[in-house]
Parts: sequence; structure tokens; C-alpha cells
Amino acid sequence: MTTEKKIALAVLCIGILFPLAYEHFYGSYLRYTFGKADFISGGTLFYWITLFLPTVLYSRLRPAAFIGAQLATMSLFLLVDLGMSGDPKSDTIFWTLYFAWSVFAGLLSLYPARKKPKLFTRSWLSALIASAGYTYLSVVLAILILKLTAL
Repeated sequence: MTTEKKIALAVLCIGILFPLAYEHFYGSYLRYTFGKADFISGGTLFYWITLFLPTVLYSRLRPAAFIGAQLATMSLFLLVDLGMSGDPKSDTIFWTLYFAWSVFAGLLSLYPARKKPKLFTRSWLSALIASAGYTYLSVVLAILILKLTAL
């Protein structure tokens, strides 16, 4: 097993445990309420969907692409959590955006997984940057689609 694959496995384990540790240490589960339903399981479920949907497809390329997508997913989870102010309306907007992003992240990862462009297979650094870039691009697409549907 190469070092790149070992790092990918370590990042996967960290990614799986990340929301549970974050919610335990910071108590952010108190803010994940949507009406009367507790939204903690939904938030963690969205996080795991966005963790596995694109990264399973990126695992067909290089382990570094897998790592880049996972690190981008963890950073976006933190940004969404920090963006919520405790207001139920903003919580709903952010989780809707997060769910739309998870769908677009999975759809955008289909192209590199099927076509295997050189950017994703040339080196570990280019694969890491390209997969993180695709993950962040899916956020932009989710925002644009949500803005267009709101008009």
C-alpha cells in the first residue's frame, strides 16, 4: 500500500468521525432544529452523503483526488455551521444549500471519474487541487440554481 493510499484512508477515518466530534465538543447540535424535528441526524446524513458521493467516484482516479474532495467537504461543513446564526430561517436556507451542494458534488464528480482527464491523473498535487476545485465549483452551482429557482 502506497503512502498516498494510507493518507487517503486516514483522511477517510477523520472525515467519518469529524461531524460527531465537532458536535460533541462544540454542542452545535442545539442549533440544528427545523421546526419541531431535530435536524442533527439530517445534517450529519447530508455531510456523509457529500463525503461519500463524490469521493467514491474519485477513488477510481488517484487517492489524492479522494483526499482533496474530503478536505473540501470538511471545510464546507465548517463554513455552513459557522454561517448559521441560530435563526431557524437561516438554518433552513443553509441546510437547503448544503443538500443542493451534495447533489451537485456527486454530479460533477461523474465527469472526472468516467473520462479520467490528465489533470486528475498527472500527479498527486494536481489531483488534490482539481478534486477540491470541483467540490467548490459544485457550491457555486448550487448557489446559482437556488438563486434562479427563488426568482
